[in-house]
Amino acid sequence: MGDTPAAPEPDGDGPIGVAALAEAVDEMLAVAAEAWRLTESELVKGIAALEAQAARLDAARLAFTAEVDRRGMAAGGSGATGTAAWLRGLLRLTPGEATGRVSLGSWLDGEGAVTKTALSDGALSARHASVICRTMARLHPAVDPETRAEAQGVLVDQARRLDPDQLARAARYLRHRLDPESGERLAREEDRQAERCDFTVSLDSDGGSHLRGYLDPVSTATLLSGLDPLSAPRPAAEGGYDTRSPGLRRAQALIQLVERAMAIPPDGPGALPSQRGARPRMVVTVPLATLLAELGIPALDQDGQAGVEPAVLATGQVVSARTAQQLACEAEILPVLLDEHGNPLDVGRTVYPFPDRIRRAIETRDQHCTFPHCQAPATWCHVHHLVPFSEGGSTSVTNGALVCGRHHRQVHSRGWWVK
Repeated sequence: MGDTPAAPEPDGDGPIGVAALAEAVDEMLAVAAEAWRLTESELVKGIAALEAQAARLDAARLAFTAEVDRRGMAAGGSGATGTAAWLRGLLRLTPGEATGRVSLGSWLDGEGAVTKTALSDGALSARHASVICRTMARLHPAVDPETRAEAQGVLVDQARRLDPDQLARAARYLRHRLDPESGERLAREEDRQAERCDFTVSLDSDGGSHLRGYLDPVSTATLLSGLDPLSAPRPAAEGGYDTRSPGLRRAQALIQLVERAMAIPPDGPGALPSQRGARPRMVVTVPLATLLAELGIPALDQDGQAGVEPAVLATGQVVSARTAQQLACEAEILPVLLDEHGNPLDVGRTVYPFPDRIRRAIETRDQHCTFPHCQAPATWCHVHHLVPFSEGGSTSVTNGALVCGRHHRQVHSRGWWVK
């Protein structure tokens, strides 16, 4: 593919008024350079006024674009294949931006007169106008001109109160309401969206992962309905604000959903399907030397230096023995002991999380995280074995205590006891 043909350079300073506009912009930039001098009221009014003027400039720019297209100037020796390609050469736009400007400008110059007036008044932005333009283009052919005009007026009114994304949702609803075949058409569109669903987990070099994918509207609503209660801000120590970012809260909520699903007994309602006859479980391989070190028996490497190998997850990623012990409190762990040559010595007993009836009793007793000064609600807490399961501790009410995720990590990392 060759480069987009360059459009001719504009003559002189352009149309009458552009020079005056440039002077006005220079004056505004001088004010902006010393914006620290402005009062808060002046800043607020200035931002709103500049936004309105930017919309008005967009109206003028789109009007120029529509006139270029109407005259067919792209065919006048520039070598461009159309007005969009011509604009790309002149303004260094992406193909999508150039095509969008040509389509919007032409529509505003015709059917979109009402939208054009609102844009020229600064009442809505070019993005709002683009949403209205696309919506009108997608209206069912059976919609009569009078209804089309009324629909455009409704969208213009909505654009004065909604941002472009909110307007797009309202426009989609209006479009389906005006479509005599909306039910069947919407169902087919939903089928296509469901077939687009995709979810990819890419492992990173540090053992973490990056999630990427797409969910259809129903799946999105289902996921959010499960994440929202678990990702709500929670009070920190002594009633302070939750310092976690929204992204961190949602990530932790997603893991909680999985943990709760895996904790359902195999014969319980909603239990996960078995894998080759066994219930889904997390497998952590722990070298014998590592286990001995965790029990207080020093371990030496091949050079006689103190040190132990890490535990290994089923994904092949390594984790510390401390992390493996922490997981044993809530997740289902199947320890596999290996000798110094990597040969299996023994497969330990499966470790199950606290059953629901015991957890409910512990929640009733503790009410919240038992770490000093932490009031994290019971529903956000793990149940921690006071005496580790690996050391013979029982999965019972007397041997369990509520600990929030953050303090659970600290208990295992710093060897603290929960009373």
